[in-house]
Amino acid sequence: MSIESWFSLIDGLHELEFALRQPEEAFWSPSILQSLPPPFIRLDGRRVVLSGKAPVWMYAAAGAWAAAMGASGIGVRRPQDGDVIWFDWTVARDRSQQTIGAKFYLEQEGRTTVLSFEGTELPTNRLTEAAQSWLATVPSDEVRTLLVTGRGSVFHYATAGAIGVRAGFLGIACHSPIEIPELIAVWGQPAFGDAARALTADSVGKRRAFVLGVVGDPNCGKSMLSHALAEGLRSQGWRAWRIDCDVASPTPKWFLEMQGNFGETSARGLRLQQKRGWSEALVMAAVQQVTNARRDFDVLVADFPGGRHNIEPVQRIPCDRVELFKLVDGFVILERDGSGTAAGWQKALSEIGLRERIVSVLRSASPEGSPAWELYESETLPLRGMVSGLRRPTPDQPFPAKIAELGPQLVDGLARHGCLVPHGR
Repeated sequence: MSIESWFSLIDGLHELEFALRQPEEAFWSPSILQSLPPPFIRLDGRRVVLSGKAPVWMYAAAGAWAAAMGASGIGVRRPQDGDVIWFDWTVARDRSQQTIGAKFYLEQEGRTTVLSFEGTELPTNRLTEAAQSWLATVPSDEVRTLLVTGRGSVFHYATAGAIGVRAGFLGIACHSPIEIPELIAVWGQPAFGDAARALTADSVGKRRAFVLGVVGDPNCGKSMLSHALAEGLRSQGWRAWRIDCDVASPTPKWFLEMQGNFGETSARGLRLQQKRGWSEALVMAAVQQVTNARRDFDVLVADFPGGRHNIEPVQRIPCDRVELFKLVDGFVILERDGSGTAAGWQKALSEIGLRERIVSVLRSASPEGSPAWELYESETLPLRGMVSGLRRPTPDQPFPAKIAELGPQLVDGLARHGCLVPHGR
C-alpha cells in the first residue's frame, strides 16, 4: 500500500477486506476519492468487510464500490471487539438481523432523494424496508441522485452507499458539515443542483452557530456532558451538532460504551492504538472543521481536549491550540467533585483573554446516581452548579437512556440565563 492511499484491499479466505486508513497528519480531503479511486474488480458474490478509522463519507464510498463490483453484502468491523456487523442483500434472513439502529427520513427534491439520519440510538429495521422499496420503484431511465446526510454511523453510511448503487441511483453524494465542499461526490455523477436546493430549503449555510465548549481535566465526564447537552438541545428543537475537538485522541461512542461494558483498561488500550500526536496541521484541521460546521447549525457542542498533564506545570491550553479555543462563544467548565481543577481552567482561559466567555462551572458529583442538574449560584455568570449521573453507559443502562434524562435540564438552565447568545452578536 502506498503512503498516499486511503485504503488497502486484503484478500481473505471468504471475504475481501476494504481497510480504510487515516493520513499521518490532519485528515483526508474529499478530493482523494477522485484522485485515487478503488480499482475495478469482479467480486462475483463475495462479501466485503469494511474496517478502519475514517469519516462517514469514505464509508459511503466504500459501500457503493462494493455493491457496484458485485458483492453479495457488506460488513463493518467494530473497533472495540473485531466483530463484523453484516448487511446482506442476497440472503433471506430474519429482519431483526438486519437492524442498523437509526432513525431516518426520506424526502424528494427534483431528481434527488435525500436520506437524512437522525442518530444511532433507537434500533429500527426501517432502512431495510426502504431499501426494498427503492429497489422496486426507482425508475431506471431517469438520472437520479441519492444525497446522504445527518447523524449516522459509518455502518449506516456504508449501507446507504451500497443500497443507493443497487437501487439504480446514478450518483451518490454525502453532505458533511465539517468539510469543504459540503457536498461530496462518493459515487458516479451526482446532480448537485437538486441536492444543494434540498439543503438550502432547510436553511443550511444561513447560520452562524453558537459554539458551546465543554472543557475540563481528563476523565471528568466531559464527553458524557457534551452528549447530554447536544441531545438536550435537539430535544428542544435546536439544530445542534456535537463535535469532538480532541482530533488527536477523540472519544467515540464505542469507547464510552466499551468502558462501561468491559472495563477501563481494555477500552483505553484500544483507544491508545488510534491516538496521534498533535501537530500544526492537526490543529488547523480542527479549527477548519469547527469553522465549517458553524454554517449549518444553531449550536455546536464542542468537546475539548484536556491538555497536557504529563508535564510540570500542567498545560491545560497548550500555546499551539489557542486558536481553536478562540472559536468558542461560551465555555462550560466541568470538574470532579472535590478536585478543585476548575480554578486551573479559569486561570488558563483568563491568560488567553477568554475569561468573560465562561458561562458555567459545574461539579460532577455522584456519577453513578440518577441524572440531575442543580444550580446553586444563578444570579450572575458564570453559573455554578452540580451535575450527577455522568457515568458511562452499561448494558443495563444504555447510552441514550442516560443522556435523554439529563440533557433537557442542562439546556433549560443555560438558555434561561442567556448563556446561548453568541459572542459578538
